[in-house]
Amino acid sequence: MPIADTVGLAALNWVASAVITRLINKGISYLGSDIAKGLGDLETTLVPQFQLVIQAAQNSPHKAALAKWLTRLKGAYLDAENILHEVEYEHLKHKAIGGDRKMGPGISARSIIIPFSKFTSKLEKKVSLLPPQKRELLRRLNKLKEIAAEAKTFSDLLGIQTRNENNTNSSNGPSMTSSLLKNKVFGRDEEREYIIKFLLDDQEESSLTRGYSVCAITAMGGAGKTTLAQYVYNDERIKIHFGLRMWISLSHNLDIMEHTKEIIECVSRKECPNLRNLSVLQNKLIDALPESEEVFLVLDDVWYDTKIGEEQWDNLLAPFATFQGRCKILFTSRLENFPGALLPVIHIQLRDLADDHFLLLFRSFAFLGLENIDTQLKNHLGDIGDRITKKLTKSPLAAKVVGNQLRKQPHIRFWKATLENVNLKNLMDVLLWSYQRLDVQLQQCFLFCSLFPKGEAHTANHLAKYWIALDFVQTTDDNRNVEDISFEYFQMMVAHSIFQPVNQIYIMHDLFHDLAENLSSEDCIRLINAEREIPSTIRHVYLKVNNENLKENLSRICNLSNLHTLILNIEYSMDDASEIFSIISTNFKYLRVLKLHVRGYNVLPRTIGDMRNLRYLNIRRSSIKELPNSVTQLYHMQFLFLPASVKTLPTKLSNLIKLRDIKIYDSNHVALNSLPPVPYLSKLTSLQRLYEFHVRKEEGYELRQLGSLGELSGTLKIVNLENVRHMDEAAQARLNGKARLKKLKLVWSKPAENGSELEVIEALQPPPNLEALEIKGYIGSTYPSWLLKGSFIENINSLVLNNCNALTTLPQNLNRSRHCLDLGLENLGSLRELPTLPESLATLRIIRCPCLILICENGVQLNENYTMVDERSWISSIMKLNEISEKSTNYIKDVLDYEFKSFEQTISVENCFSEQLKIAENNVGVNALELWEYILRAWWQCHQQKMHYTFSHSTGKGTLELPSMLRILTLGYCCLSDGALSECLRGMATLEELYLLGIMMITTLPPAQVLESLQHLRVLEIQDCWCLRSLGGLRSLPNLLKFQVQGSWCLEMESDYTQLPPTLQFFSVANCILPPAILNGDLPCLQNVEIENCLVPASLSLGQLFSLKSLKLVNCPDLCHIWGLQSRPSMDSLHLVRLPQLSVESVMESWQGSRELYLSSSVMLNELLSSENFVPPQTLGMVFCQEEAITFGNSYHFRSIKKLILLKCKTKNLPTTLSDFSNLEIIEIRDCTEISGLPELPDSVQEILIRGCPVLRERCQPNGPEWHKIRCIQSWKIR
Repeated sequence: MPIADTVGLAALNWVASAVITRLINKGISYLGSDIAKGLGDLETTLVPQFQLVIQAAQNSPHKAALAKWLTRLKGAYLDAENILHEVEYEHLKHKAIGGDRKMGPGISARSIIIPFSKFTSKLEKKVSLLPPQKRELLRRLNKLKEIAAEAKTFSDLLGIQTRNENNTNSSNGPSMTSSLLKNKVFGRDEEREYIIKFLLDDQEESSLTRGYSVCAITAMGGAGKTTLAQYVYNDERIKIHFGLRMWISLSHNLDIMEHTKEIIECVSRKECPNLRNLSVLQNKLIDALPESEEVFLVLDDVWYDTKIGEEQWDNLLAPFATFQGRCKILFTSRLENFPGALLPVIHIQLRDLADDHFLLLFRSFAFLGLENIDTQLKNHLGDIGDRITKKLTKSPLAAKVVGNQLRKQPHIRFWKATLENVNLKNLMDVLLWSYQRLDVQLQQCFLFCSLFPKGEAHTANHLAKYWIALDFVQTTDDNRNVEDISFEYFQMMVAHSIFQPVNQIYIMHDLFHDLAENLSSEDCIRLINAEREIPSTIRHVYLKVNNENLKENLSRICNLSNLHTLILNIEYSMDDASEIFSIISTNFKYLRVLKLHVRGYNVLPRTIGDMRNLRYLNIRRSSIKELPNSVTQLYHMQFLFLPASVKTLPTKLSNLIKLRDIKIYDSNHVALNSLPPVPYLSKLTSLQRLYEFHVRKEEGYELRQLGSLGELSGTLKIVNLENVRHMDEAAQARLNGKARLKKLKLVWSKPAENGSELEVIEALQPPPNLEALEIKGYIGSTYPSWLLKGSFIENINSLVLNNCNALTTLPQNLNRSRHCLDLGLENLGSLRELPTLPESLATLRIIRCPCLILICENGVQLNENYTMVDERSWISSIMKLNEISEKSTNYIKDVLDYEFKSFEQTISVENCFSEQLKIAENNVGVNALELWEYILRAWWQCHQQKMHYTFSHSTGKGTLELPSMLRILTLGYCCLSDGALSECLRGMATLEELYLLGIMMITTLPPAQVLESLQHLRVLEIQDCWCLRSLGGLRSLPNLLKFQVQGSWCLEMESDYTQLPPTLQFFSVANCILPPAILNGDLPCLQNVEIENCLVPASLSLGQLFSLKSLKLVNCPDLCHIWGLQSRPSMDSLHLVRLPQLSVESVMESWQGSRELYLSSSVMLNELLSSENFVPPQTLGMVFCQEEAITFGNSYHFRSIKKLILLKCKTKNLPTTLSDFSNLEIIEIRDCTEISGLPELPDSVQEILIRGCPVLRERCQPNGPEWHKIRCIQSWKIR
């Protein structure tokens, strides 16, 4: 039967199911079983007949009549559901305000009293005493039953006999296989290799007149175009070759603005501002594209409408046409005609899979998980499967869909029925058949997904919240909540190929989207600035409009009395949204989901409290400061998403007793970890997420508030545990029963007054399946007993101990942990030994453990290395660096402060040193030159005594034995000798990142024979290793990409910087004294160099750094000349900040500029602008400028600047010539505390950010004196 004849019944199938039973049962719970006694037989007598009737009517002349009956049944169901929710609202209100006393099912004080003489029965008397809402509920439920009873008529008409056997045409609930097929691709290796060869060919594009080259994959729907594109996109060769990869799923109605924003977000990895000018967006994309990297763009599902013409495609790809780097574009399409902008160099017309490959594909899905079934049965099923594949017309999508359905029922009868009764030759019929076999709740979830545009990215988490709020997901299993089931539903859709994974998000397959749109046309509608007829039955609306036609579009949907979902996407910002909320609250009485995607408005009207049925409210893109108290009357509310501008929450928010999730999002739309405090959280028994809980002693904030929150999942951080009075209070938190928790953080901010830490932590036993535990600020000297239990320690995969200063060792059973991947030991002042570490460890951090002494067996002999460093030279070096900047001074102070404190923990200081230490410690904050020298000498002498003590008392047994699979190692501020470092690193082939922080004992890095074994080491960072003199065998590291060093004063005496590894791509040095030959080595791959707060020679040579793309020089007071810029005429970024002696002539000799330029002097800027060779940057930054007024000379160069940044400047006035920046689009002003006003800005500005500028911030508020200068700017952020 053609799909068009079946769609009507399929779309209504969900209502003729157990959803009616659930509605009836819930109604009975509010009415009382005696009053609703006549409704109870619906579940046993009528509902079982529904599916039998629908199946029998599919091929009968009564199908049209059945469709009308189902439509009436659906209407009666929705009417009854609406009234049920009104009744439930009153119940929730009573429970939230009046406590937990159970509300009587029938009689209430609001009952209407009628004289007894008018009652004809005891039942009528009870009904008459019901409140009006409950009487209306009873009436509508009876109406629903009356219509449902007509199923008996159809049953008789179709000759159906009542049967009790299971219905084989629908599943009884989510059925998940233990493993899903991992994107295995069959029969496309030849096409993949052909495409990859083209993409990796750098010579091909030299003949092109445009800035990119194109490859096309075309075929009919469901043929595997997207699968092949993903096969290419995820190939390791492509990942390595292309520094930037982007995947964009296109809409059929090409939206250039939205897709340009999507591409910008792929490049920048952050949200694109809501700009309404295409030219500005294109320029923003051009600026964002990295010319130093190869770019690969996939455009999935291209539709070329010749009526629209070529211009839109030209505009979409215009930024790539002018792109100076290399760019390859791969696109998929069902069509064979393309716009000129996408004319391909190669065109893959996807052929059918070979018979053997197609059969392998089908079997990989049909027999997944059936490896252990009876051999004879498997052979028989294989024969039937072979016959099925011959009818599937070589469609990979059909093979996946049918195979998945067959796998769930490995029975000969079912496989034969599929072969004989399903139209396997028509792909859309196959998809419809697959839909009909989904669980009824899953069908509703599937249909709802048609609401979103084709190609929109989805995650299981965000779809689940919609489904739950709309009551599509139900559970009767106490061990599984609706979030679990929603996730399973989504996984089933992925398994059925409804959703396809793309870059950690999911896209709905376009053919399934077409099917969902057809089936849901009476329930869901998507309006995007277009006129179309709106059926009165619509319940879910996605509306995308601009400000001009907002009211008109809202008025068109005001007659939708049963509207449940409104996703309102307003393209531009608006100051006042009160009228929108007034229209919504007035017209949509039964609205459950409201997502208002609009920026700007800062007041949430009190009328929000009138939306009594609201379950989901998302206003995170607004600028509201607070929630009105009326929000606490939304007793149905389950999901609440707010902007970071909300600093306080209503004190009665806990009245929202059905709340499952509340999140606050920052400007980048990332959920914050903490919420403003809310008392009496114990009422929110359905809450799923509470990242941080602060314990207080006042009522409503006690730790016991967590006791009833049994569904908490993810991460829970409990802070201020010192406010827990005793063990009983801690036990009331019931952490052990929160089985869904994955990560727990227990934090004491200070010692408890009553010394109750041990008994409190003993009572805070986590659930046995916890994955990660962090304990911070615990001052007990023993571990809680639960941590020492084998079952707990064996299953943990992350353990962090921080600031637990009384612990002297780690749990002795730690090596029994089979799954521990991460171990963090931080600020453990008494830790003296380590047990054998778990072999499973991938990450290890040992930081600020001063009593942990790690010296190899020949450590005593190494003592001589420490006497070879000259005290006078060492102190002289630090004194010079101290004079450079306040930043260097503060940095040295911080290190000294910790060092002085650690001396007291690790050594017994002699009397003279003790007094000296005391004087120094008390004067660390003083900056007098003489005192600085005294302090440093005191440190040096204490350090020498510590070395003598350490080596003389060492037994040579404190070695660090690293697990063989370790990937990331951080060692900081502990006693580690040169030999011990070499020994622990020897043979660590898996190590990828190494961080050495504040290790004052080491004088050299390990030799070449040790470092050359670190085959996978990519990152090496050294910080505050004050006695480090030699980089040892650094150059022998075979694959080092990033090297950073800070605060290694002694390296002045060597030229080891010339021994940097040739593979190095990023080199950063700070707070050091550099040799002349710092960058003269063979460094062909070096792309980024950063030198900050350093003493450098007067001349700096860039040598042979031909790959250099970014150079950052900050606060190097002696630097006068930079040689070698002529060999790299154009760079991505150049910072010349606080270089008072730098000669501009040396910079400009042959250099032509960079895309980004950062300076600290407008004088230098104007000198650069006067040069004939100077090419102005697209981004200009003024950083640490000390000039009272920045002055820009009149120059045509300003016309090229698109972004202006001012950071930490002492400037009071911005240049009045800013209006000359005729192409300026973005202005950022950060931490410029003296700026009080803005000049006139050019009309081209589309985005402005003001942060950390208190005077300017106040003046730029609405109605402030500077407001008129920025109010017309499309995107502005003021903080």
